[in-house]
Amino acid sequence: MKIDCPRCQQDLVKKVHIGIVGKTVFHCYECEATWFNEDAIEYATFLDLSTYLGRKKIDLSSSTYATFVDDPTWHTIEN
Repeated sequence: MKIDCPRCQQDLVKKVHIGIVGKTVFHCYECEATWFNEDAIEYATFLDLSTYLGRKKIDLSSSTYATFVDDPTWHTIEN
């Protein structure tokens, strides 16, 4: 899968698994845009990762985004 991020056009969208919530998503590391279905990847349908995690009651205020994606519960499935 090689899809340019429709939000920022700066990076590729990657399929990743967020272990802390047990969910596989499609994510742009550059702008934090996240999609839940590969077929729905377009500008109008993204959700910021921090917004999604906030809805799941996971607070990133005590850690940075970079620290979070380096955590072992966050796994890139495809490059």
